[in-house]
Amino acid sequence: MDHSSKELTPAQLVESAFQHQQSGYVSEAERLYRQALEMEPENFDALHLLGLLAHQVGRNDLAVELIEKALQSNTNPAALNNLGQAYRGLMRLEEAARCYKEAIVLKPDYVVARNNLGAVLQESDRAEEAEQVYRQALAIKPNVAEIYCNLGNALLNLGKFEEAEQACRQAIEINPGLATAHNILGNVLKDLGRLEEAEQAFLAALSIQPGYAKAYNNLGTVLHALGRLAEAEQVCRTALGIKPDLAMAHNNLGVILCALSRLEESEQTLRHALDLMPNHAGTLDNLAVTLKEQGRLEEAKIATARALAINPNSVQAYNNLGVINMDLGLLEEASAAFRQALVRLPDNGDAHWNLALLTLQRGDFQAGWKGHEWRFSTQKDPHGQLLVPRFDGSGLKGKTVFVYGEQGIGEELMFSSCLLDISAQAGHCIVECDARLVPLFSRSFPSITVIPATGRDDTHLTVGLPHADFKLGIGSLPHYYRNSWEDFKRSGPWLFPGQDAVQKWRHRYEALGDGLKVGIAWRGGIKTELSRMRSTNLLQWQAVISIPRVHFINLQYGDCSEEIRELIEQRGIRIHSWQDADQLRDLDDFAAQVAGLDLVISIDNTTAHMAGAVGRPVWCLLPHVANWRWMLDRGDSPWYPTMRLFRQKRQHDWESVFGTVAEELRNFKL
Repeated sequence: MDHSSKELTPAQLVESAFQHQQSGYVSEAERLYRQALEMEPENFDALHLLGLLAHQVGRNDLAVELIEKALQSNTNPAALNNLGQAYRGLMRLEEAARCYKEAIVLKPDYVVARNNLGAVLQESDRAEEAEQVYRQALAIKPNVAEIYCNLGNALLNLGKFEEAEQACRQAIEINPGLATAHNILGNVLKDLGRLEEAEQAFLAALSIQPGYAKAYNNLGTVLHALGRLAEAEQVCRTALGIKPDLAMAHNNLGVILCALSRLEESEQTLRHALDLMPNHAGTLDNLAVTLKEQGRLEEAKIATARALAINPNSVQAYNNLGVINMDLGLLEEASAAFRQALVRLPDNGDAHWNLALLTLQRGDFQAGWKGHEWRFSTQKDPHGQLLVPRFDGSGLKGKTVFVYGEQGIGEELMFSSCLLDISAQAGHCIVECDARLVPLFSRSFPSITVIPATGRDDTHLTVGLPHADFKLGIGSLPHYYRNSWEDFKRSGPWLFPGQDAVQKWRHRYEALGDGLKVGIAWRGGIKTELSRMRSTNLLQWQAVISIPRVHFINLQYGDCSEEIRELIEQRGIRIHSWQDADQLRDLDDFAAQVAGLDLVISIDNTTAHMAGAVGRPVWCLLPHVANWRWMLDRGDSPWYPTMRLFRQKRQHDWESVFGTVAEELRNFKL
């Protein structure tokens, strides 16, 4: 080869080099191009094709130098297109766009250059221009699947989801084996909320191209949205196994790990994503969330500030900043952050929802409950698809209304105080609640039909549900029945456990001997920063539970036997428990257990709500920044007439709370 190549002309050397280039023999192709240039330094083809070779192996700076030199002797459309590709590889997008446009001027039907121009416009956040360029390319050559695919991506970025879906399906019809089209279709379907279809689209992309890391990553985001967190984690890790430097896969894995409450892993993963893309505002937002969940609020606030410095229009960052300020007790700053989010996106449900909670916390019920209706834009409406009109406050005389539970047991107990109001106005009221509440609600509201929530989809519920004229979530009841302080004034409890069960528990308590019978609950059950802020451990209760002639009864749900055993062994303090008491499974019996007590002392959890709803004296222990329902600086609650609130004076300061509770308990009289 060496001997014969010396006898070839520059044109022959270029032809031979090009054949080697196409066959993948890069080094030999480069040697032959350079040999041709030694003989003819201005040879256009040698300069152009050697520049193209440099681009293909990632040496874009050299590619620009060679192709620009080639263009000095021949203004060639293909060379201009390839120069654009080299500039694009260097992220010099404006120069890349200029090259594509010059190529199109020389050759108006140059579809490849138009497609590349569309791509670089899209990468420059000029999706509207990209859409027009793609449509022009398709007008010239209508059956190019790749261009339909790119058009679908541009339309997705513009929020034109239906058109984007149509473009992707057109690409797939032309070329069913185009994995990219299936991947983009999956992204479109995800944004349309059609998550199961999106999952199938990503799986189709992966069946065509098993090593498609971006499709694995996108599948992970859909599985996360579907609540299948373990699977989501696995597919994101698969994406990273294929492409370890795929920054968005690190980002999405970090979000999933946060949802799994593996917060240290989440932080580490998100920080690695930031190493790969230091100026990605979304990843900084996500880091702020995981820092917040760890209770590192000041660090979280710094992360949101960094995100906003990069992207001052980030609605997510303003929402995160608002929530962090809420947790810090900086309510005015929180309100300002949420309003900044709404300036940028007026229909943002998260900001409206959080502003509503702030408004309710301040005691402005009428405005607060109105904003509270935004909650279903941020969380799933259990019966959003049920074909029954949503109640709008119109007359209920002779009408049947269907009220359904949402959020958690505590909310169902609290908002159930409004069921008597709506049932008094309606011809008939049907209430769907957590199955564990059905016996208690049925006994307490004899005129209401109470049915258990079964997780059935709305199609099946429509078949089995008695006729209803209206529907509404139980959290919407206060919007109609609790708009002023006067609306909260109700005498006595509204939930009534069975008297036989209450007597059973009273007999057990009497057997403990003389003295007060006080039930206690000390922690929440969900490992989030919110539950950690309002949870305690039994040793912190020592000032209270060591008071003589008071019998303390375990009302804590979940397995806490080890904590109780350690308390006896280490401090000689006994908390009474019974194996047949199981709040997690039998809420009706738990209500009876609570009703038989003299007093309940609990952190902010279901136990406090149950005690208030059955009318027992209850002392609720609150963190420095308490949940919205307990409002600001109050020692009582309008929701529960028998409740007293004991608040931390400073963050994490449980010692002073328990000191006050111990003093009050020594003086407690029935």
